[in-house]
Amino acid sequence: MKNLPKSLPFASEHRLPPSFESAANLRQKARAAGLDPSHWYPVEIDRKLRKGQVIEATFWKRSIAVFRGADGAVHAIENRCAHRQLKLSRGEVQGCTLVCLYHGWTYDGSGTNCLAARCRNSACHRFPCRSAMA
Repeated sequence: MKNLPKSLPFASEHRLPPSFESAANLRQKARAAGLDPSHWYPVEIDRKLRKGQVIEATFWKRSIAVFRGADGAVHAIENRCAHRQLKLSRGEVQGCTLVCLYHGWTYDGSGTNCLAARCRNSACHRFPCRSAMA
């Protein structure tokens, strides 16, 4: 341990997270409120989300488009089109993709594939999701 730099944090040097009021950013506020990014949080009852349906879910001031494709798989992606920033939850599900209402840009459930002809390097954040106690 003699060769380790002194700037390396050790367990004895860890401090408690800041209080909610003194948290400097949204992540710190979420942790202070008891939210853990390693846990699952429900956004809708599984049987209420039908095939071909999209809903908007808001979690910690972040809008998420949750949709069920024709194959029955549930997907959750950032609720904004990379083109004109419209809410994808106002669009429609076609097959296993979510189509933006405005110009028809199409997103698969991974959030990384925008299937529009002029869409290059336009990814939206994908959130992990699963059905539980269905």
